[in-house]
Amino acid sequence: MPLRSLLSPVAGILALLHLYIGARLLLPFGPLALTAGAIALAACFWFLPKGWESRKQGGRWVVLLPWITMGFFSWLLVLTVM
Repeated sequence: MPLRSLLSPVAGILALLHLYIGARLLLPFGPLALTAGAIALAACFWFLPKGWESRKQGGRWVVLLPWITMGFFSWLLVLTVM
């Protein structure tokens, strides 16, 4: 991922939302679950759609994985807010 896209305001807001989800959902658990959850949230942030470049790269999973990740992130955010 280019450094410019990591420093964009949208990426910053998404990173803060991931930190909020991690703090609200993972802190009550032990260190093993906390580590596994942090790795899952980091992977979720990494695989979020970064624009329309994925369509040019081709492959079914290259296009599908970011949108599955967006749905998972949306579900986690709603679960956390509820």
